Amino acid sequence: VMVVDPAKYGLPGFTPLWPPEPCVRAIHWWGRTADKLVLARPVWFRVAIWLEIVVQGPFYALAILAFVRGESWIRLPAVVYSSVLLTIMPMVLGEQLFGPHTTTRPGLVLAVYGAYVIMPILVAWRVRHPEVFPPRIIEGMAAAAAAAELQGPAATRARHARSPQRKKRA
Repeated sequence: VMVVDPAKYGLPGFTPLWPPEPCVRAIHWWGRTADKLVLARPVWFRVAIWLEIVVQGPFYALAILAFVRGESWIRLPAVVYSSVLLTIMPMVLGEQLFGPHTTTRPGLVLAVYGAYVIMPILVAWRVRHPEVFPPRIIEGMAAAAAAAELQGPAATRARHARSPQRKKRA
């Protein structure tokens, strides 16, 4: 997106400071090898790339944080992420397979871009319930123990006296 004309990359005035040259060379290699769309850069594709930078990039950081911490607030951002990708990818794959920038290596392109279809489906499936991360068993046990402690020893003895196991032993 930052390199306006891939054919002129490396010439004075056509080589931005960012992204680093090895990254640009790798992207150009990918474009020459399998993905003509990357080098053609139609306007809609550049918009999709900017969405990737602006929406997906921050989402990945938030998602890692939320999934590690078990935070259910990630649900709405995950639905947005999944919706964006599942809207864009049919256009990208359609262009790759049937458009003017058709790839010569459809299997490779489908393998690479397949992750951008499979991952949002998996994410959407994972966040399908409002409570994305149900309370953990250990947390539940700790909460029960804390509640019992707050009620005091008499309540604990009374609860044990009513338990079915106690009645069987008596």
